[in-house]
Amino acid sequence: EKEVLFNIGTVFSTDSICDPVELNQFYTAHVTVCEYNESKLNDTKLKPRKYTQPELYILLTKYLIELKQYCTVRKPLINLLDNAHVLFQDDSSLASAYNCMGTIYSRQGLFGNAMLYYKLALKYQVRLDPSYNNALAECFNNMGSGLMEQKYLYAALENLEEAVRIQNHEPID
Repeated sequence: EKEVLFNIGTVFSTDSICDPVELNQFYTAHVTVCEYNESKLNDTKLKPRKYTQPELYILLTKYLIELKQYCTVRKPLINLLDNAHVLFQDDSSLASAYNCMGTIYSRQGLFGNAMLYYKLALKYQVRLDPSYNNALAECFNNMGSGLMEQKYLYAALENLEEAVRIQNHEPID
C-alpha cells in the first residue's frame, strides 16, 4: 500500500516491510509520517531515544488502549506474552505487558481476569526491578482501582495507599 491510516490519527507512507527476525514473529514496517498532530509527534520523537524496542512496543500498546482499541491490542499482546522468554528475558517490559493486559480486561469490566494480570505484573515487577519505582506504583494503583470497581473498598484503599507511598519516593516519568 502507498499509505496506511492508523487509528492514532496519523497518516503514514510505507517505505519498506522487513521479514520477521528468526525468533521474533513480527514484521517490521518502516514508515514516514505524512499527516500528524504536532504535539503528539514531538512527544513521539523523544521516546525512541530513551527506550528499548520492547518498551516502545509497550508505549504503543498503552496508547492504543487509551484509544479503546482493545481488540487490536489484546491478541498481539497475548502472543507477545506467550513468547516472553524470547522477547523480554529479564526486561521489566514483561511486567508492563501484563499490566496492559490487566488494563484491557479492567476497562472491559472483566475484573477477575484483570486482577490475575495485575498480580502477574506485580510479581514480575518485583522480581525484575524490585526498587520502588513508577512501574511498581502503577501496579498497585491499577490493582486498587480494579478492587474499587468491585466494591472491595478496604483492599482497594490498601493498594492505592501503597501506590501513593511508592510514588512519593520516585519522580513522575
